[in-house]
Amino acid sequence: MASRRQFLGISAAAAAVIAGGGALWQLGKEDHVELLATEAFDYHFLTLDDRHLLYALVPVYLAGALAGQTAARDRQILVVLHNVDAAIRYLSPAVRSELRDLFDVLTHQLGRALLAGVPDAWTRAEAVRVEAFLARWRSSFLSLQRAGYLGLHQLIHGAWYSEAASWPAIDYPGPPRLGRPGESGA
Repeated sequence: MASRRQFLGISAAAAAVIAGGGALWQLGKEDHVELLATEAFDYHFLTLDDRHLLYALVPVYLAGALAGQTAARDRQILVVLHNVDAAIRYLSPAVRSELRDLFDVLTHQLGRALLAGVPDAWTRAEAVRVEAFLARWRSSFLSLQRAGYLGLHQLIHGAWYSEAASWPAIDYPGPPRLGRPGESGA
């Protein structure tokens, strides 16, 4: 059985080979919505394509937790993207490299179509297809797909629940407050 690193390496190499032949065969021109392109946030890891991918995944991973109104929901998703980018900065170089491979494969049009089963650009991906993709990866017989699902799950949920605004929904009162020196905790 191939290791996660071998699978991601093989997937990245296959994507590069297929991209070279992209002039001969295209799945169709992608029409990206520039929702995230004009944002002033200084991303250190996430590319625009990565942000489009995550923008499609976040509402599925956080189903029911986000605001229903578009403007509020968009703000919440942007906060999650900012927090994901910040969290990735603190991961080891090896894990960042694996994440880069995963994002590169999923943001490539053939990787998206063949591995995720989402033929449209992430900016136009139907929620039902995104849900089906994540469900397949969550219960896949391939440990690498399960690892990809769990890695994205942990990043997105960690980014969401690190925000104090998300705590009331899960009845979390926040971190314990430490008393002043000399005060008893009882």
